[in-house]
Amino acid sequence: MRKRAALSLMIMLAVFSLRGGNCLAQENNTAKTAEPRGPIPAYHLEFSLNELEDGKKINTRQYGMDLVALRQEDRGYIRDLASNKAIKIGTRVPVETEQGKVEYIDIGTSIRCQMFEDEAGLSLEGHAAVSSLVPRTSTDPYRPNTPDPILRQLSIDTATAITPGKLTSLGTVDDPDSKRQFQLEVTVTKLR
Repeated sequence: MRKRAALSLMIMLAVFSLRGGNCLAQENNTAKTAEPRGPIPAYHLEFSLNELEDGKKINTRQYGMDLVALRQEDRGYIRDLASNKAIKIGTRVPVETEQGKVEYIDIGTSIRCQMFEDEAGLSLEGHAAVSSLVPRTSTDPYRPNTPDPILRQLSIDTATAITPGKLTSLGTVDDPDSKRQFQLEVTVTKLR
């Protein structure tokens, strides 16, 4: 009976030691694949669209948005969160394209951007467009004798390094019909 009890005890110890080894191996594999992530890098962007005439600021429009930066190691994890984000303000204007057919065009301001964070720092890729209708005047050289509207548009595509807390110029464009310039700037503040 003693031999049988000793044999049973040895078998039980062998089984438990094998199970324990498997559990440890599984825990180690799990730890390797599920590395803890750092916090998602979230930022507040404050855009200023400045209108200048003869070098003096005559008008400023402010736009703000929150967004997360895409990190190299998190591409799959926050891809949807950090995809292009946009601000769009404006009016849809009806335009007759053919007899009896009307299409709508967007007039106003649109800002799209995406941020990236890596070991080199923070960068921003963006697109801004501002469009407006040309007022109807009889002396406008761009307006043929037609009821269709004439649009003016400025557009800035940019990619630049960003320093949080510092005002960064994203682009400046001249108005071809006046002495005015339009300047887009951004200040980025880390939220967490």
